[in-house]
Amino acid sequence: MRAVVTLAVLWVAAGSAAAQDVKPFAKGSWAALRQSHQGKPLIVHFWGITCPPCLGELPRWSELVAERRDVRVIFVAADPVPVDRGRVERTLADAGLGESENWMFQGEFFDPLRYEVSPDWGGELPLTLLIDKAGTITTIAGVTDLSVVREWLAAHAR
Repeated sequence: MRAVVTLAVLWVAAGSAAAQDVKPFAKGSWAALRQSHQGKPLIVHFWGITCPPCLGELPRWSELVAERRDVRVIFVAADPVPVDRGRVERTLADAGLGESENWMFQGEFFDPLRYEVSPDWGGELPLTLLIDKAGTITTIAGVTDLSVVREWLAAHAR
């Protein structure tokens, strides 16, 4: 019995070690994120725990991430209300995205965070931003047709 418990603890610890920490997305995070990926194609997908369509499409994003390990895809939990960090982490892990670069809106007032991303963004989720090497942004509002993302990648991620 002791061996089974030890194996279970080691298995859980190994799974936890593989997962990336969800980073806090706070004032200034957008600029820092953009700067750290400057000159490289980047996809940023804003989603939410409180958004059923978002939850439905996360596993498909996991497939794309597995296909295109050469491109950085970042996921930002951008719920309109504060949510539990553990729930965000579990949702990402369940969707196969626990090892991706994951962020989560922090604080009590999220309008300024959305404004930093885009003054025109009213908080609708999901929202995907395709950012090419030159920094030009293509916006996809709503559930993402990943064939469109794949086409964009073919044109911009060589």
